[in-house]
Amino acid sequence: MGTVRLFNHPIKQTYLLLALLEGALLAGAFYLAVHLRFRADPVVIAEAAHPLWPRALLFVAVIMLCMTATGLYNRRIRDQMAGLAVRLGLSFLMAIPALTVVFYALPEFAVGRGALALSLVLSLAFLVMTRMFF
Repeated sequence: MGTVRLFNHPIKQTYLLLALLEGALLAGAFYLAVHLRFRADPVVIAEAAHPLWPRALLFVAVIMLCMTATGLYNRRIRDQMAGLAVRLGLSFLMAIPALTVVFYALPEFAVGRGALALSLVLSLAFLVMTRMFF
């Protein structure tokens, strides 16, 4: 695969596709967690977390920023599965306080501790499976 120029930096199409796929999986995990946490009751979801897409976008942005900070999108780093698991775990350990601070600073974006914890667990599971296949 070739490269794409983004902000005047060459990015391999494979890594761009991986980032888009992982962003979609993170957003899906967030939506699934909120629906599981509130038992898919539209009234409760509407009262507690309406609209949901800005919250999901913020969740995805924080986690992907932490993943970038730990080098998970750096093509020069060639880790085995153990190194990848350590980097992924570290990025989630960074994301937990970051998300807590963001949701505390912006309470209109908060979804609750239960939904946030469930979304982190689902996200980690989805990302581990994705990275195993990548």
